[in-house]
Amino acid sequence: MIFDFKTTLEEFEHEVVCRGISVGRFTKKCNVPTKHCKLSKTSFSTDMGKFVNTDEVLTVDYYGYLKKSKGFKEEFPEKGIVWSSVVHFAAIRIEDVASITTNANIIAAFPKLKNEILIRRGFKKR
Repeated sequence: MIFDFKTTLEEFEHEVVCRGISVGRFTKKCNVPTKHCKLSKTSFSTDMGKFVNTDEVLTVDYYGYLKKSKGFKEEFPEKGIVWSSVVHFAAIRIEDVASITTNANIIAAFPKLKNEILIRRGFKKR
């Protein structure tokens, strides 16, 4: 199986993050700034993508890079701070993934995805 980072990340966000919020597995909410974070001008943000492809208002915290949903940007186009669902990627465990999705490919790819994100963020060496 060839590991395609972008495709795996998009599938993970759709199958695990979005579904995890809708089924109540991820319930954390907090104030989130609507402006771009400091990491938005780095190669890490380019690797991770600018938006989560959903109309729901949510934010994924990838080790300090706050990736907002398309719904978030449409709902809150002006600068400020808003109350939003937040999923901390670092807190997601394989048990969470397995309880949210039955897609075996996503479950199997999760450890590699997590490792690859840590490498791209600069926290691990290849």
